[in-house]
Amino acid sequence: AHRREAQIVCYGHTHHALYEINEGIHVLNPGALGRGERRPSYALVTLAPRVEPRIEIVSLDEPR
Repeated sequence: AHRREAQIVCYGHTHHALYEINEGIHVLNPGALGRGERRPSYALVTLAPRVEPRIEIVSLDEPR
């Protein structure tokens, strides 16, 4: 991510919702919307020029 000057890294293979900032890089796994043992979730990502990304994991089991 640093070599490519990326601000955000997204992945999803594990379906475990995660959001953290690691060495200045936003690391995001939105979770999964499908059925399974885990609580369904998705990520809401807001991007704007010259503004730090705003990232929120939204759980479908909890009211917003």
